[in-house]
Amino acid sequence: MRGRVRGMHFNSVWLTCVLAVMIPACTGRPGAQEGKESKMNAQVLEQKIVAKDETALALARQLGAGAEPVLDKLARHPDAEVREANVAAIGEAAGPSRNRMLIAALNDQDINVRSAAVRALWMTADAASVQALQMQAGTNADPYVRGEVALILGQIGKKTDASFLQSRRAVEQDGEANHKAVLALARLGDGKARETMRVALASPNPQARLKTVREYEYINDPKALIDLKPALADMTDVFNINPPHAPPRLIRLCDVTVNVVAKVAKPKLSFDGNERKRFEANQLAEVVRVVEALK
Repeated sequence: MRGRVRGMHFNSVWLTCVLAVMIPACTGRPGAQEGKESKMNAQVLEQKIVAKDETALALARQLGAGAEPVLDKLARHPDAEVREANVAAIGEAAGPSRNRMLIAALNDQDINVRSAAVRALWMTADAASVQALQMQAGTNADPYVRGEVALILGQIGKKTDASFLQSRRAVEQDGEANHKAVLALARLGDGKARETMRVALASPNPQARLKTVREYEYINDPKALIDLKPALADMTDVFNINPPHAPPRLIRLCDVTVNVVAKVAKPKLSFDGNERKRFEANQLAEVVRVVEALK
């Protein structure tokens, strides 16, 4: 009996020792392997971006924050096309430094890189980005960037930003960038900016009226759609809905206005207001009743 006990004791000690060796090895191996794989994936990501391989976006999305060291490095790559591809990957990775890197790309010397950063920021900019965006709106050398950033600030939707945009409107020398500051203010409910938009709707130039009607999608205020009531009676042919290689097929300003009302107010209509077509008189009258009810 004593021998059996000694044997059992020996076996238990032996098993404990073996497990003491194996468990750290087993538990440690996956972490090391994952780290190795992550490093390899980051290297593959860098190679794909440099090669301008579209599959880099999916890999950046997979790596997330782990992609950021590579993305930060490639932001200084000498090839502008690589930097442009890198901006797209930054947006897809959605790491904690995403907006910081996108805002930095607004200063890139290449217009395509700057434009890519603008497109990404339309999707990702948030309240935490406001201060850095205001700096860009005030100091960026490219008037296109200054204007688009003003629109992005308006989209973020902090009414406290109105004073900054008002100051930009007062000093912005580029006409288009200045107009975008007005548009951003209109979205934020600024009375003077809203009046500027109403005046533009009465322009003698049909294309100018079309541009203004479509800008009400950005303003995105159902109550402001009453401003478009005169446009619902404007039968001027203004917009070609056919592709460039096909014979023109024009719709009227009133038809485009129906599309804008449908998109902003999302009313329950007896027809599809989002369809690009020439609407019937009774359909136009229905939309007039909608905007009158919204004011």
